[in-house]
Parts: sequence; structure tokens; C-alpha cells
Amino acid sequence: YEVIATDGNGCQGYADVYVEITEAGGSVSSNSPICAGETLQLMADGGVAYVWSGPPGFSSTIAAPSIDMASASASGTYSVTITTDSGCEQVLTANVVVNALPTAAITPAAATICGGTPTTLTASGGGTYSWSTGATGNSISVSPMETTTYTVSVTSLAGCTQTADATITVNNNAPYFAFTD
Repeated sequence: YEVIATDGNGCQGYADVYVEITEAGGSVSSNSPICAGETLQLMADGGVAYVWSGPPGFSSTIAAPSIDMASASASGTYSVTITTDSGCEQVLTANVVVNALPTAAITPAAATICGGTPTTLTASGGGTYSWSTGATGNSISVSPMETTTYTVSVTSLAGCTQTADATITVNNNAPYFAFTD
């Protein structure tokens, strides 16, 4: 830029100022969405200094902070102020989602039966179910001959998984008969 100044006597003076405009060019991202209990990874670049803030009271001064064992309360908007080597500042935001785990349950959680007697286990708490027997669906019929623990993996619509166990105790107090020739 050039400025020309004229005084009251008509004398002029000139001054030049060179202004360089640099683009901040920073970026921000995360590994969201994640499930509760996983590590939330935030990432920013394009600067020499970073100041993060977010829920619930999160703060950091590194480019790529992480939150181990993130809970659903870590969901929300994270902002980072990126300072470039020329001193320019840019504020960017990242929206983060931490999905809650499903509440996996099996009914009955424990039962006592005679060996080979069928019983039904019913799972709840999610969108899909996968049993340790290989069965899918929320209910299975089992007839164990010995005490057995069954596990179900319950997966929510958001893709988060939680497990539950049920132990079927087999009462083998029935008399035992052996036949000989």
C-alpha cells in the first residue's frame, strides 16, 4: 500500500507499506462416532500452537489429544484455536458423538434345571443378538447336561456392543441306574 501525505504548504511525503496476507489453512477432525469406553482421538494441524476446549470441561494444548475410556458425556462440540508461525489465529470446531453402550441382559440370569430339561433364555437391550452357542435372535432354547454359562453379545443400532451372561445350573441328584448282563 502507498500513502501520500500533503501538508499545509503543499509539500508531499510518500510511504509504502507491504502487507502479506497468509491463509491459516488449519484443519480439525476426530475419530467420531465412537462407542462409550473407546478412545476419542481429536486431531488438528496447520499451526505451531493449539488450544482445545470441549465438554465436559475438556482442555488441551497439544495438536492431537485423546480421551481414554470416553463416556457419552464427552459428546458435543470441541473447538481448537490454531496459531500459525506468523501469529495468525484460526478457530475450528469438531462435532463429536460418543454412543452409549446397550444395556445387555438375559432372563433368567440364573436357573436350576434337571439335566436335559429345556429352558429358554431371552436377551434384551439391543438391536441384534449373538449367542455363545452361535445362535442369533433374542431368545434361545437350551438343554444342557451339565452346568453351563451362556453369553450373549448385544449390539445397538449405533454399532456398540455389550455382553451379558446367564448360568444354567444342572441338578444331577436324580438316581443313577446301571444295568449289567
